Amino acid sequence: MNLVKAPVHIASFLVLLPRPNNNAIPSSSRVYQFSLHILQGSIVGFCPSRTPGAIVNAANTLCLGGGGVDGAISDAGGPNLHRDRLQLPIIHNIPQGQAIRCPTGSAVVTGPGTYGALHVPYVIHAVGPNYKTFEPSRFHEADALLQSAYLSCLQRGKDHKIKCIAFSLLSAGVYRGKRSLKDILKIGLDSIIHFDGYTELKEISVCAFSKEEIETLMEIIQSLEKDGWVRPQEKEEENSDVLV
Repeated sequence: MNLVKAPVHIASFLVLLPRPNNNAIPSSSRVYQFSLHILQGSIVGFCPSRTPGAIVNAANTLCLGGGGVDGAISDAGGPNLHRDRLQLPIIHNIPQGQAIRCPTGSAVVTGPGTYGALHVPYVIHAVGPNYKTFEPSRFHEADALLQSAYLSCLQRGKDHKIKCIAFSLLSAGVYRGKRSLKDILKIGLDSIIHFDGYTELKEISVCAFSKEEIETLMEIIQSLEKDGWVRPQEKEEENSDVLV
């Protein structure tokens, strides 16, 4: 079994409270603070600082494996992960006889389990939109599906009380089509920082691979920092929650 190095830490930020759009949040809503980390490398090597942790797999609707990140996670997760993916409920069958386990814009979870070389007991399988199947005039529809995929991952994390979640970049590879990388990554980061969190959640990581992806993520983060959504996180700084 080949061991994959842990992704390299690039930067850490604290998602700020109160949020800039605080007035839009009902007075009874509780918003929890969490940290946001930018990492570079393979998500397969992600080691959570707190347990339980989860990684987000950029899956397809069949949810049984594929290329790219999905293939790497499938290989590293071994037979236990494959078994658990087979056991995911079938939502419906498409005419070609293929079973849909995770519709586009949603996410499902396998775990807890011991998954080969992976360092997490949970894998969240999310299906982002394939922008190549959308005309530019319909990109807004795909954008909504991408946002939904990210938010579904976060909700699955809440369902399972996961403390650390590491995201691969959904729809940022071959699925990106003619949509700009910046647009794709901004939807992902916006979805994360607008999330209200939950009691157990402490850290969300975004795992990029290429230099272009890292530079684009940092450009977006700098804009979010300017607008008051995040600030650089100091070492050993604790997260907190407030009622807003």
